[in-house]
Amino acid sequence: MPTIKRTGEKVTWKEAYKRFKKGAEEVTPLQQTQVNQIGYITIFIGVIWGIIYSIILKQWWLSIILTGSLVISSTSFLANWQKKTILKRIEKSMKQMEIENGN
Repeated sequence: MPTIKRTGEKVTWKEAYKRFKKGAEEVTPLQQTQVNQIGYITIFIGVIWGIIYSIILKQWWLSIILTGSLVISSTSFLANWQKKTILKRIEKSMKQMEIENGN
């Protein structure tokens, strides 16, 4: 039976799933892009390691495939970074508008 960390309360699996689902639905687009950035860094490490290892083993065909994957991943990383930058600007503008309207 799952336990809630903050309160130590035991809940059923059904209740735990319901709470997880509710939390997952409340994830903001900015939070999603930030998590994606971390994922892309992990992908870069793996692909670069694979390229180095395939060169050492003289598996040229694998090096070519991984290099193509690196280009595609880099493009996706840059697109996600731009999205994150725009979302941060929007969030900053929204907070500034709330402050101005609140006064």
